[in-house]
Amino acid sequence: MRGNSLGFRKGELFTKKKFDWTGTSTLGNYCVSSNHYDWAIKKQKIHRKTSKV
Repeated sequence: MRGNSLGFRKGELFTKKKFDWTGTSTLGNYCVSSNHYDWAIKKQKIHRKTSKV
């Protein structure tokens, strides 16, 4: 059964080294980290536009 929006099983999301391209991390952690970087980049762009520096 696939119970998430990514289409992966829970074991696939949270098993370390399940996918070579995630390194020693889990796919779930990789996705969370990527999402955080997207959020941070958006915040930086907004700050640059509104900053007087």
